[in-house]
Amino acid sequence: MITLYGFGPAFGLLDPSPFVTKVEIFLRMNGIEYQKKRGSLGKSPTQKLPYIDDDGTLISDSSLILDYLMQKYAPQFNAHLTDEAHAQGLAFQRLLEDHLYFAALYGRWLDSDYNQPVHQRFLSKIPKLIRPLVKTLVVRRMRGYVHAQGLGRHPKHVIYDFARRDIRALRTFLGEKSWLLGDKPSSYDATVGAFLWSLMRVEIPSPFEDIRSESPNFKAYVDRLAKTYFPEIGEKKDRKKSESETQPVA
Repeated sequence: MITLYGFGPAFGLLDPSPFVTKVEIFLRMNGIEYQKKRGSLGKSPTQKLPYIDDDGTLISDSSLILDYLMQKYAPQFNAHLTDEAHAQGLAFQRLLEDHLYFAALYGRWLDSDYNQPVHQRFLSKIPKLIRPLVKTLVVRRMRGYVHAQGLGRHPKHVIYDFARRDIRALRTFLGEKSWLLGDKPSSYDATVGAFLWSLMRVEIPSPFEDIRSESPNFKAYVDRLAKTYFPEIGEKKDRKKSESETQPVA
C-alpha cells in the first residue's frame, strides 16, 4: 500500500500544504489505495513534504509523485486531453505552484495581520525555551523562499495584487465548467483542486477571504470535488450544517 507523508490536517484543511493535498486528490481520483502519515523532512528524499512510500520506493516532489502514479497506476487518466489542453493545464499549474503559492506563503508566515495561527500551530510542540529561536529561523527561511522567488522583494499590497490577478485568471478560465479543462477531470485538477480547497475552506484568517464571496464557481468546484472524491467530508459538512439549522434559538 502507498503511504503519503504530509503535515497532517490543520485549519479545516486536509493538509496545510496544497502539494500534499494535490497528491491525495490524485490518489482519490484514481481509486488508488493509500494511507496518510505525518512525515519527517529528514526522511524525505528532498527534505520536503509530501513524499510517498510505495512498497519501499520513495518519491518526493508532488509533480514527480503524480508522474510516477500515473505511469504505474493510471496511464489513461489524461488520455482525453489534447496537446492544447495539456498546455493550458500546465500553464495554470505553474501559475498556482510557482506564483500564487508564494503569495499565500507570505500571508501565512510573514504577514503579521494573518500569521499568528500558523505560528502557534507549527511551533506549539517546540519546547518553550527554544521556541523563539526556532520561530526566528523558520520565519527567516520562509522569507528567503519568498524573496528568492521574487514576490518577496515587493511591498505587501503589490504581492496581494499579483495574487488576485492569478486568482481572477483562474476564475475566468474555469467559468462554469465542471473541471478545469472540461467535463472530465484530469491530473491538473489535482493541483487546481488543492489550491482552491485551501482558498475556499481554510478556517483561519486569510488575505483572500473576499475571494470566497466573489467566486461562486470556485465554491461549486470545491463542493463538487469533495462530494465526488471525499464523500466522508461532504457528509460531515452536511451533518454539521443540518445540526446548526436545528439548534433551538434562545
